[in-house]
Amino acid sequence: MEMLYEENKPSDAEAAAAAAATKKAAAAAAAVPPPNTKPCRYGQGCNRPDCKFWHPADQEGAVNKEDVDVGDKLAKLNLSWVPMTITINRHENGKVSYGQQLGELEGVAIEESKTYDL
Repeated sequence: MEMLYEENKPSDAEAAAAAAATKKAAAAAAAVPPPNTKPCRYGQGCNRPDCKFWHPADQEGAVNKEDVDVGDKLAKLNLSWVPMTITINRHENGKVSYGQQLGELEGVAIEESKTYDL
């Protein structure tokens, strides 16, 4: 069996072309909205986290809209953004975190937490 495969093995260029064709077909299939769904006119460039229209990234395996950093997205577009409130947490080990995502401080208890309105 191995000898038959070695004799008929596709070249690296053929394998790369087949992989590119597969990726292109998958991208084309992912760009089609589901039935009865209106696509967003801004597509991937949409800045609204609460947009009710369909985006190409809404397919399975895409990033959840709640996980998108709106501030980072707006900074890339040279738009300023300031949150209306910010929560600062002081942990028992003396480290400080902000917001709901604790990251490496996930298991460390919060001694004090304060929310500021800006």
